[in-house]
Amino acid sequence: MFAPVPVEKPAGFDTATAHKIAMTVAAAGMATQIVLGIVTASKEGQYAQRDFALAHQIVGYTTLAASLTGFTVLTF
Repeated sequence: MFAPVPVEKPAGFDTATAHKIAMTVAAAGMATQIVLGIVTASKEGQYAQRDFALAHQIVGYTTLAASLTGFTVLTF
């Protein structure tokens, strides 16, 4: 009720938007890592385990890159 009128923000791509996108990708990657870890472990001894392990590794590096990007964009 006593809050000031918000300042209108021009539409566009700024560092906060880049941070939000990167952190969304990182959060999705972390959730995917949980699922891929369980699925990969359940394929113990099967040939398909290598494929799931590779996907797990790719998602891990993508999550790391997104986390570092989000942190760097917001910090600098």
